[in-house]
Amino acid sequence: MPTCHRDSHTMKLLGQLVALLLPIIAQGTQPRLMTVTLPLWYLGAAESEQAILIAQVPMICGGTDAVAWVELHSRPVRPDGAEVDINLISIYKLVITAEVDRDGRVTKIAIDTSKAVRPTGYPFTIEKVADEAVACMRREFPDKSKTKIVVVHDGEERSHEQPTTEQGGGGNASELPSHSSTAPPMSRATP
Repeated sequence: MPTCHRDSHTMKLLGQLVALLLPIIAQGTQPRLMTVTLPLWYLGAAESEQAILIAQVPMICGGTDAVAWVELHSRPVRPDGAEVDINLISIYKLVITAEVDRDGRVTKIAIDTSKAVRPTGYPFTIEKVADEAVACMRREFPDKSKTKIVVVHDGEERSHEQPTTEQGGGGNASELPSHSSTAPPMSRATP
């Protein structure tokens, strides 16, 4: 077979291979619409509306893995094109990261408060917002035996989940339903 013919045949095969693989590669990196459970609050809310709203919020995820999805929880949420962020995790500058096992399942979520700040005019402490972030993450990952959630401050990890009590104690993450349940997608937590 002449060299020129062999090279064109190789190029043709390479082109076909790229055409077959391109949709598969593109599908893995294509943005997807997903929901995340977040603690929301609007600074302009009336004094009587100081409760934190826990809600499922649609977001666009550029990655396909669980780590990219968990990191969405730290992104700002600006409804209806508003300039103001209503995601308390983002407003208070908490950073949420995940560790996964070799199968890609989330085994640990860290909520880092090391660089957190309480903005002027916001009534909630950093600890309160961290508690609400833990509650939101526990909704997403209800099985405590499979996913550990910790709060990190200056490199020190500590469990921040409240124990289950008979009275239910407001904001108890272990009592929050998973977003995959039939429970309503929103609830309120008090400051």
